[in-house]
Order: sequence, then C-alpha cells, then structure tokens
Amino acid sequence: MKTLKKIFIKARNAIKKITSHYFNISRSNDSLDSTSTESNVIQPSFDHKDYIEIKEEVKDISVLLTLPTTHRFAIHIDKLILGYELSEVLDERLLNRQYVEISDNLILLPATKRKHPTYSYEYMIYIRREGVIEPFASIYFGNNTPYKQYIFMAIENNIFYERKLYYIYNIEHELGLYFQFLSQIEIALDTDYDLYSHFMNDVYQNEKLVPVIFKKAYKNMEELVNSVIFFSKGSRKNISQNISMEIRNNKKNMRLRIYDKSKEIQEQSPYKTYIQDNIQCEQIYRAEIILKNEVLKENLKKIGTNTDYFYYNQQILSDEWLLKLYLISVNRIIRVQDPKKRKSYNLIEYLFCH
Repeated sequence: MKTLKKIFIKARNAIKKITSHYFNISRSNDSLDSTSTESNVIQPSFDHKDYIEIKEEVKDISVLLTLPTTHRFAIHIDKLILGYELSEVLDERLLNRQYVEISDNLILLPATKRKHPTYSYEYMIYIRREGVIEPFASIYFGNNTPYKQYIFMAIENNIFYERKLYYIYNIEHELGLYFQFLSQIEIALDTDYDLYSHFMNDVYQNEKLVPVIFKKAYKNMEELVNSVIFFSKGSRKNISQNISMEIRNNKKNMRLRIYDKSKEIQEQSPYKTYIQDNIQCEQIYRAEIILKNEVLKENLKKIGTNTDYFYYNQQILSDEWLLKLYLISVNRIIRVQDPKKRKSYNLIEYLFCH
C-alpha cells in the first residue's frame, strides 16, 4: 500500500501547488464554428480531433491509479448534466415533438419514457456509428423554473465507462447548442477494497479519531451527527443492516456516498455489468461525490481552473483532473483528524493508506 500512499500524496500536493490563475486557452468563436477550419468539420465517426491526446493521457493515469497488490481502483464520471443556451433554430424544430434527423449520424426522437416529467419537452439523442444506432443522452427543456431559458443534457450512464463522452463536442456543434454551465456531476471511485466497512470501523466509530464534517469536529462519540445519513434494510423485526451511508450539507448540493456498488447492480441494475467490466472486478465498493452548479464552481476554482476551461479544455475527460476535483471535494466534506499524532488526513487517503 506504500505505492498507493505516494500516489495520493502526490495528487494532494499537486492540488496545493496549482496556482489560482487559469490556463491560457482561448474560447474563440472559431473553435465552435464548423466552417472556420478543416479541423473543426464534423467527422462522420464523431471522433474528436483531440481524442488521440486524451486517450494517451487516460492510459497513463489509469496505470498510475491502479492499486498495488491485489486491489483494483478506478475513477470516472458516473452522472453528468450540462446546461446550454436554447437556440431559436433548435427550439423551433423541437417544439413539434417529432422525429428530427439532424445529420447522417445524429437523430433526435421524442422520449417515450420521460425521465424529467417536470419539463415540457424531452428528447433522446441517438448517434449512428458504423451502422449502429445507440442512445447518447436525453435533452429536456421548458418549465417555470429560473432555468427555463436553458436546455439540459443528461448523458447516458454507459457513455462514461465506454469512454465516449468526447462525442459531446461534435454533438453540441451539430445541434447548435452553446454551453453555459455544469448543472451536476457525480464522480465515482470504484475499488474491490471494502470502503464501507473500513469507513465504519476505522474512522466513524474509531474513538481515537475525530471526523471533521463540513468544518465541524465531532469529538464526542455521543453527539448527534445530522449530516451523516445511513440507509438500512431488513425484516420488520431486524432493520439493522446498514447498506450505505451519505454525508450531505444542508443544501444537498455537495454529498459523499459510500456503498456496495456490486450489490446495487445485482439488485437494481443488472444491465450495468459494464461498470464491473470497466474495473475488471465482480465485487465493487464505491465512494462517489455529487456536486451541483455553485459548489462545483467553487471546487473547480480550488484546483486552479473554472467551468469553461474544465469543459472546453477537455479537463473533464482527464482522469487526473477528475481525481483532483474528487479529492478536494471529499476534503471539503470530511477530513480525519488524529489528535495524538496532530495530523489531518483526506478520508480517501486515510482509508487506503492506513
């Protein structure tokens, strides 16, 4: 486990060393205009011109984050909702709630099973690659909230594990969508290491340690912790089987969940075997963070970037950047203090390295 400890220490130090200024990238109109240069012309295969570089980076980071000994380890996005400016041209086509073939490779169909019933309009985006049509995302818009002028895109779950998220740049281009913000992102850390049991036994119920949750230190074992929620199941007589836990702030826009992912797949989502294939392991424990718009902006700033650069510079496709965002977010939710050693630890670092 010493190698893993070095990895986390390196990642933590990288976060500290990142300066507050942003990378020099231009968000010019040329980068979104398909007529500006040959490199921006939509490719039939949906392969983005920068994906070769990103693939190499992902490969290196995947090797870096592979656990030593017998443990496996992977970090990836599990949910992503993006907000776009609603184009008048797109709006006119979608208001009819009809089949729309945007191009040879991009199709919109009215959603038959609506996932977002509070919105007036919902479509499924399908992409055609090598003769195969597959769902990529759902888009929805039109309600009475302050965000009614935006159109939202929720990416299909399997896209992240098959590493096809890079298609989104060409898809938004063809649809005439203009990116505005990240509404929600969930980043998952998957491993065959029993995170839930170790969290409960080695941290939460360890009298020698003090958990600091949303900047509040809980030194007294008897003190009520309102921000930690446990989910249980069992019979009417015995409901003491804790199967997962969640740490959440009052606004519920920054949360950490720890649970047995393989059990959830078996009981609720048997079709999601691609998650197990991704880490090449049947038994998976997960620690995932859920971040929403404003707090996501804050955490991106803390790692030296912002929403536009994170998205347009393809940092969102990088495991390294996802790990930085993940660790800083976990640290804002919960830290582990050892009063005897006078040390403070990131929860994930502590669970893996102690």
